[in-house]
This record gives sequence, structure tokens and C-alpha cells, in this order.
Amino acid sequence: MEKYIWKGINLHGANCKGVMFANSVDDLKKQMLKNNIALTYYKKKKNISFLSNIFQSSFKIALAQKVSFFDDLSILMGSGMELIPALKLVKKEIKNYRFIKEIESIIENVEKGGPFWKCLQDKNDTFDFFIIQTIKVAENSGKLPFALKSISQHLNLQLRLIKKLKKAAIMPLFTLIFASIIFLGIFIWVIPQFEVLFSNLEKDIPRSTKFLFKISLFLRSEIFFYAIGAFLLIIVIAKIILPKKIKQTITEKIKTPFSFFIKKTVLEKNLISFLETLSLLLKSGLPLKQALDFSVETITNRKFKKEVSNVSANIISGQTFSEALKQGNQKYFPEKLSALVFIGEQSGNLDLMLYKAAEIFQDKLNKKINLLTTLFQPFLIIFIGILIAGIMFTVYLPLFNVASLF
Repeated sequence: MEKYIWKGINLHGANCKGVMFANSVDDLKKQMLKNNIALTYYKKKKNISFLSNIFQSSFKIALAQKVSFFDDLSILMGSGMELIPALKLVKKEIKNYRFIKEIESIIENVEKGGPFWKCLQDKNDTFDFFIIQTIKVAENSGKLPFALKSISQHLNLQLRLIKKLKKAAIMPLFTLIFASIIFLGIFIWVIPQFEVLFSNLEKDIPRSTKFLFKISLFLRSEIFFYAIGAFLLIIVIAKIILPKKIKQTITEKIKTPFSFFIKKTVLEKNLISFLETLSLLLKSGLPLKQALDFSVETITNRKFKKEVSNVSANIISGQTFSEALKQGNQKYFPEKLSALVFIGEQSGNLDLMLYKAAEIFQDKLNKKINLLTTLFQPFLIIFIGILIAGIMFTVYLPLFNVASLF
């Protein structure tokens, strides 16, 4: 059975598209006709390349692979297939060796009679708390295909946000790398030539120029390369040895020129993820208080986690969700959020309004990232240009002063 990406037209003349498993193209067309859709385009989904498979299997399972796994599983179970045959079929589409072994272990445990969520819990380094609890609730309520689709959509939104953040960072990163190479080239090859020239002239030079010569000497010394090696080694060891909570604390306390923007982005990303998670758990039939408790476990920012716990405590004391949000810190819970939650409470569609709120904040974050990327890149280039000009001026100024004496 192959996986096809398709496009078609329904009885109302509207365009539609999706993904479906079929034994052949004829089988795909028959399935489309059964759903009253005329097939206009189809494409067999390509497998991951061999080199890509080797690279991915060496590291943790990528988020994109999890999205594909839950998406395929939801399609198969939504079409009426049982869990175990669906898992076996989805396993054939997976090319990551480590992921294949984990799915085989899950299938084996499910065949022994274990609940699906419990089997996933045994692989908690791959499937997080949110996924496990959502499937647990869905299995108990008989909504597993719906929950699998919702998990796929939730992970896909996270994946899109991560891709957008990486895309926003890639140009400034390349600019910084290129600028670093230029600076190293200036200090290692250009400035030493001026140092030899000034030493032959035996004239006094400004302190700023002497300082540049000292930097150049340091960058050309063995100490610099030892320092870089030691720094990288410390980072690698810290990443392997230090517990997750300690690493998170260190990350939160590191101050950089972009710390405010980074922390703000992480906070907004946590809020969006929290709202999506809460919406999905409520859709699965979980009570608000329990859904809040589960959602707290998916939050990475400790301060935000504490604020959500306070909101949950206020709900226990008798407040509505919107009232508890209003009393919370506006830094974490914007006023617009409490207004949307209030509308959801009044209309009885709290899960829908939470999802809408997540979309609104997602759109706001996307616009902010695009704006900052557009503005940051030119400013970065101008700053680097001024810095290089300053270095060259500091080196050439004594040379001009010497020339004026002749």
C-alpha cells in the first residue's frame, strides 16, 4: 500500500486536497469516487533518502517524523482500520531505524493487551506528556482517531513555528559567521603587517592601536585555540551531564543583547502551545481543571508554569477561567486572552475559542518575527561595516600622522 497526496473536486465544485493510502492509482480513484470526489491530481509521497536516514537515526527522532506518524495513523484509523494493523502499515513508511524499533516495541506491547497510551509512555523520551495524556483520554472516550488527527495538527503547528524561527535566524547567522571570518582575517593577516611597519618606524602610536595589536597577537597565539577548544568541550559535557532543569536555569539567566527578544519569543511560543494543548484536551472530553493540570506539564518556562498553576488554584477556589486569567500576570496572560475565554465560556465553545486565541497569538508572533528579521538584517550589516571602518581607521590614523611629519 502506497501513500498518495491528492487534489480533487467535490459535487459542489469546490477544490479539495488531502493524503490517502491506496494499493494503486485505480484504487485511489475508486476511493475518491466513493467520497464523491473527482481526482484531478495525485502524487506518490517520496521516501526519505538513505543519507538522510543515516543522519536522522543517529540523533533524536525529529518532530517532522512524529507529525507524519500521527497523521498517517489518524488517516488509517479514520478510514476504519484497527490500531494494530494501522501501526504495522505506518511502520513501513518510517525510514528512521530508531523510530522503527520503537514502533515495533509499541506494536508488541499493544498485541499483548496493553493500552496504547501506556505503550507510548514507555517511550516517554520520544512521546511527551501531552501526547500520552491526550491518547489516554481519547482511548477512554472512544475518540482515538480524532485525537490522533488533533495531535498531528498540534505538532505540525509547532513544526511550522520552529521552521519560521529558524528561517528568521538563518540570514543574521550567516551574516555573523561571514563577519567573524572577515574580522579574523583582518586581525590575523592584515593588522600584523601594520604592526611590523610601525615597529620599524619606531614612532609612538595611540593606545587604541596598541590595543588592536594585542588582540591580533592573542588571536594568533595557541592560547586562543586552546580557549576555543576548552569552551566547546565544556558546552558538550554540560549538555550531556547536566540535568534538564539546571540547563534551563542557566539558559534563562544568560544575558545577551537579544535576551529580551528571545525570552519574549519563548514566552509567546509557550502561551501558544499551552492554548493549543488545552483546547485539544477539552475537545477530547477532559474537564477544565484536569486539562489545565495536564497542560501545565507541557510548559517549559518555569515562571509561566507557576502562573498557570496559580490560575488552576483560583479556579478550584470558585473563580471562572476568565476571572482567574484576569487576576494573573498580564505579562503571561494578555487582556485579549481573558476576553476571548469569557466569550468561549458564555457561548459554551471554550475549546474553540482557545484554539482561535492560539491562532491569533501565532499570527501576531509571525508578524513580529518577520518585522524584526526585516529590520535586524540591515542594522546588523551597518553595525559590522561601522566596526570594520573603526578598526581600519584606528590602524591607518597613526600612519597618516607619521606621513604628515615628512
